[in-house]
Amino acid sequence: FVAADHIPGGTGGLTMVEASAGDLTITKQWEQGFHDYEVTVGMPTTGTAPYPVAILLHGSGGTGAAMVEDWKDDLTGHILIGIQGFTNTWNVSMEISNGPDIQMLTEMLGKLKLYNNVDSYPNDGYDQFRNPIPQRKILQMNGMVDYVVPYVGGGSNIIANSPTFLSANDSSFRFAQATGYTGSQLTGGYVYGTASRISPYGNVVWLRDNVAHVVSPDMRRLVTKYFESNFDTNY
Repeated sequence: FVAADHIPGGTGGLTMVEASAGDLTITKQWEQGFHDYEVTVGMPTTGTAPYPVAILLHGSGGTGAAMVEDWKDDLTGHILIGIQGFTNTWNVSMEISNGPDIQMLTEMLGKLKLYNNVDSYPNDGYDQFRNPIPQRKILQMNGMVDYVVPYVGGGSNIIANSPTFLSANDSSFRFAQATGYTGSQLTGGYVYGTASRISPYGNVVWLRDNVAHVVSPDMRRLVTKYFESNFDTNY
């Protein structure tokens, strides 16, 4: 989960509603063929406009519509944008898609800025996730018994021809360094909820829970408080 500072209100004179989903669809072509990145929109049930936006990217085999349904009761003050990847996958790791997902996301941000009830983002807020951006805030969450993306790093026993993953600890530390953190790598952290711990790196918060490749209740609670309550990490 990634957030950045907001500037109020898009400038295109449009108003986002659930029926805006069709206008947000982006079509791309590459060697695998054409794909419509179709969108499902979920509108907030709390708060007042302009609203922040949560772009929800499903896991392998998932759908954008299911992501909106899954998070609508947790991110009640956000406009939810669920996007559908090529054959239910993304161009990451060893998944099927080779699609231009980053290009699509860049275009999607431009489309969202046209809506006057959307909290917009400054043009220099995104760099295709390659260079440090001071205002970015990152919430990283890991299951300590996750063997799909191994918590301890290395190759996955689940993913065929798996790449080599950083450990969860090293990954959070690298994110922290990329957002300006200059301290030492954290290894302890404080207790959060039932079986979780949090390590706070300023603009990067890392939670780990004693679960597998799933979203635990503690993870869901933290997502809600962090994004709905101004980056609150208290239980």
